[in-house]
Amino acid sequence: MKRIDNSMSNIALDSPGLSLRVEIAVREPCTPAWRWDHEPTEWRLRPSALIWLVTGGAATLRSSFGEYRVRRGDFFIMPWVGFEYHGRHDPETPLEVTWLLFRVVDDQGRTVTIRGIGDIPFHTALTDVAFAERLMDRVLESTEAMQERWLYVLLDEVRRQSAARAASATECEIRELGRQIQANPGRYRGLEDMRVPCSYSKDHLIRLFRRYHGVTPGEFLIRARTDTARGLLAVSSLSIKQIASQLKYADAFAFSRQFKARVGLSPSAFREQH
Repeated sequence: MKRIDNSMSNIALDSPGLSLRVEIAVREPCTPAWRWDHEPTEWRLRPSALIWLVTGGAATLRSSFGEYRVRRGDFFIMPWVGFEYHGRHDPETPLEVTWLLFRVVDDQGRTVTIRGIGDIPFHTALTDVAFAERLMDRVLESTEAMQERWLYVLLDEVRRQSAARAASATECEIRELGRQIQANPGRYRGLEDMRVPCSYSKDHLIRLFRRYHGVTPGEFLIRARTDTARGLLAVSSLSIKQIASQLKYADAFAFSRQFKARVGLSPSAFREQH
């Protein structure tokens, strides 16, 4: 596959001085023999990008951005010039797609070559497919200026759904991290260990964790360690030093100091009571 040309612009949808012009818009139920190959070569029509809204069936799309298993609700914005695409489908589940070619035009009327549109990813799995289909219908049914206005509305809706889906995925990831910490606090020495599965910066992880759990990751870890220590002290025969080691404390003194600050009793006194 051809590599992405980083000299191309990744434009914002609302960039000043730029407008969108629809060239072709088609609703296509693909025949069983359908296949599609677009090579990154000169072509008679040179739009800025191609949009796919998949409305049925299934297919495989290989592109400069990766390989995708395509199903209903998938939305793609494919930069056109300099990129390669290959589509195949199973004749038993033929692809149904609404697609359109459009140009990004500057204030001099020149077509702008792009590699993407701002914060709309190359591929989005839509959460409200029916609404996006209705907006795409408006694009197909309208003409000239109204067609372009509906295209802006469609792209803005895709941007909104994509952002909401990303936020939901982030919440699931952070809540799962909380479950993992509670289940096995001894796996984590501190923030660095928590960052490994999430790949966020320290500050961003702290902000997200506080948003979804109400406390910082450090505080959450202390609570999980304390709860686990209570159980081990009450029902296990592990020594205090072994419990401290299992929970990734630097030593038994650090464990005892933090446990007493939280529980009001030293580990030894807590064990005696239980």
